[in-house]
Amino acid sequence: MSNTTNRIAGTAYLTVDGTTYTVAGDFEYDPSSVTRETLSGQSGVDGFSEKPKPGQIKATLRDMRGLSLAAINAMDDVTVVAELANGKTIIGRNMWTVDPQGSKAEDATNPVTWEGPSVTESMDASLQQLGDTMQGAVIREPGLSTDPISIRLSAQSLERRDSSSNRSRG
Repeated sequence: MSNTTNRIAGTAYLTVDGTTYTVAGDFEYDPSSVTRETLSGQSGVDGFSEKPKPGQIKATLRDMRGLSLAAINAMDDVTVVAELANGKTIIGRNMWTVDPQGSKAEDATNPVTWEGPSVTESMDASLQQLGDTMQGAVIREPGLSTDPISIRLSAQSLERRDSSSNRSRG
């Protein structure tokens, strides 16, 4: 079995309302919820304006047997889920397709864009744990010991303090 620890790109698995679609390439997502425009006048930069913006997921699908462009064009209020090589899961809820989709006969591909009120990204547990470890390694509070014995003793003290305060409340 190959080691995929360092893999950060190259594969994407896509489902829409539980139906799996073959991704030919060009997967993109945008979880942004606002768009900003700089406002400047003759006297300088004044600030910015901010407007709501839909989340967006784009993929180029392979036009395989069973793929219905009419069904894709009719998508409304669907959940789009993508699993990426880097361990992220992208979820778009209450999405709809925009721009009519067409098929390219030369390579049997269909670019599809979904938009909706919410696109979120989450990491798998191992990536989250790595991120937490890295954050703990970088952010240090002054005066805290990093010695494992001191940390264990501190944790035990906190547990005892918690259990004694719970007993006094009960």
